[in-house]
Amino acid sequence: MNTALSWVALGRNLYRTTYKNDVWWLTATPKEKHPWVLYTERKHKGRTVRDKVQEIGSSTLDDARHAAELWFSLDKFCGTNGGDGRDH
Repeated sequence: MNTALSWVALGRNLYRTTYKNDVWWLTATPKEKHPWVLYTERKHKGRTVRDKVQEIGSSTLDDARHAAELWFSLDKFCGTNGGDGRDH
């Protein structure tokens, strides 16, 4: 990874960053299988839905952010940016 991303805290368990012109959200999901989820949003039929989604199995915020940044860094090798291989 070249540099760490800037994460903006929007609430106790909600964070935002920008990667390749996409806004990404990192939110805690303690009742789900994976404690964190990283995703983008888009409008669909007049409502906001999650678009690109990556579950993160880290237990702490710092580890989840590090995992997200690692996932972004792998984009150029295996198309992790939503799994479609596009270079955004």
